[in-house]
Amino acid sequence: MRFIKKVTVVLGITNLVGLALAFGPSANRCWADAPKSAEKTRGEEERRPIGSVALQGKYVFASTETGLFRAGKDKKEWKLLQGKGTPEPGGVFVTAGPEDETLFYFLTRAGWQETVRTLWPSAQRGDKQKQIRRPGLYRSRDAGDAWERVDDGHDFVEMLRLPGGRMFAIAARKNHEKCLVLLSEDEGATWKDVTNGVCENEPFFFLMRDPDHVQRVCLYAPFTMRRGGTVYQAEDDQFHWKERYSDLDADRWPPDAQKSERKFFEGYSYPGYSIRWPQGTVKNLPEEMPGERWDKNNVGIGTVGVLQARLDNYFTYPFRDRVSIASFDVIPEKAAYEFRLKEPMPVRVSLVSYTESFFPRLPDSPDATLFWSLKVIGPDGEKKAPKLGNDPLGHLKDDNKTLEQSLLETKLALFLLTPANSHSHTIDLRDLGTFDKPGRYKVQFTYNSGWWRDTQRVMRYLDPVAGQVFSVTIAP
Repeated sequence: MRFIKKVTVVLGITNLVGLALAFGPSANRCWADAPKSAEKTRGEEERRPIGSVALQGKYVFASTETGLFRAGKDKKEWKLLQGKGTPEPGGVFVTAGPEDETLFYFLTRAGWQETVRTLWPSAQRGDKQKQIRRPGLYRSRDAGDAWERVDDGHDFVEMLRLPGGRMFAIAARKNHEKCLVLLSEDEGATWKDVTNGVCENEPFFFLMRDPDHVQRVCLYAPFTMRRGGTVYQAEDDQFHWKERYSDLDADRWPPDAQKSERKFFEGYSYPGYSIRWPQGTVKNLPEEMPGERWDKNNVGIGTVGVLQARLDNYFTYPFRDRVSIASFDVIPEKAAYEFRLKEPMPVRVSLVSYTESFFPRLPDSPDATLFWSLKVIGPDGEKKAPKLGNDPLGHLKDDNKTLEQSLLETKLALFLLTPANSHSHTIDLRDLGTFDKPGRYKVQFTYNSGWWRDTQRVMRYLDPVAGQVFSVTIAP
C-alpha cells in the first residue's frame, strides 16, 4: 500500500475571484524608467522567484537571482539597485522592524546554499553554482542607494535585528558541521561568540524573539525526523543556554498570552489537502486533481500547494515580508468593521485558492460553528483562540458514517474550491466569539473542514486555513 505525498510550488499567476475585496484592484506591475528595448529582459526578470524580501518604511526590497530591487509601497514599481557598493544578488535581507532606518543584507556561502539558491531556475536546471565574489554583511542607510560591507569574516546563515539595534546571528563554522551563535552591539561591525556549547548536540537553530526579554532571542532546534523541536533560552546576557520547552508543538511556543500579535495569528504555514480511500477503489479524481492517476496499490495522497513570490506577482497577492504563501486563504470583505454593542455583527468572508495545483472538495453548513472559528485579541489585549479538532462531522469517530448520514443530522453543502470559484459565507461574529465590551478588536477567521467521508468511502481533509486579520470596533 502506498500513500503518496507531494509538494507543489506554483510560480505562475492565476486568476482570483474576490481578492480585490480585501486588497484592492490588481496593481500595475512594471519597472520604473525601463526602455522599450529592454521589454524582453524585463519580462524574464519579473518572472524570476524572489529569494528574500524586506519591508522598511515606505519601501519593499527584493533579492532575485540577478539583482536587488526596490519598490515604493504606493507606486508598486520595481527599480534595480545599482548604487555604490551594491552587493551581489541572491543574498538575504536581515529581519528587522518596519520602521528601522538601516537596511542590512548578507551574502555568504552558507546563506547562499541554505536559504535562497534552491529557488533559482539555474539551480533547478543543475547549473554550476556561481562563485560569490564579495561575501559578507552589508549595510545601507539610504534605502538601498549606497551600501558598505561591514563584515566579511563570518559565514552567516540567519540573522535577526531587535528593537534598539542589537543583532543576533547563526553562522556556520569553517567545516559547516557545527554552528555558532553570535551577538553584535555595533550594527554588525564586530561579533561576540555567545554559543557557550549549545551547538554541541544540535546541528542547526532558528532565531526567535524571546517573549520574556525584548533584547534577547531564543534558539529553536527543530527535530530532524519528526515535527516539533526544542526551544533554548538564556536567563541573562551571560548566555548560558538552557532548555525551555521541547515537544511536538514547540513551533507553537510560547503560550498565547506571551505571543506577539503576529505569532498569535500564525496558522498552518502551508495547509495541505489529504485524500484516502480503500485500496484499489480509486483510479483518478478528475475534478480535484486533473491528470493524476493511481494504481491498485495506492490508498491515498497528500499534497501541499505553495505560491512563490516574483517581481510580477508580489503586489497581486498578500506576500508582505514572505517569499511564499499557502495556496489557500480566508479573506473578509473589508479590512475594518464598526458595529454597535449587542447588535448584529455580520461579516462576509471568502475562502479562496491562489493556485491551480489541486482543487479540494469541501463542506460547509449554515451553522457556522461547525467549520468556522475565530481568533481574537480584545481591547484589553486578552487573546482568545479555540482548540481546533479534526472531526466536526464525527466521521473519524464512527468508521461507518458517511456524508449521506450527516445530511440527516444537519444542513450541509459541498463545493469545489478553485482560483475561479471562491466560497463565501456571511457569519455573525457573535456566533463564534464574545464581543461584550466597547473598543477595538483584532479578529481572524479559520476554516477547518476536518475529515469527512463520501458515499464511496473516500475520505478528505484540508488542514485548517487561517485567514487575513481584520479589525472590529464596537461602539457603546
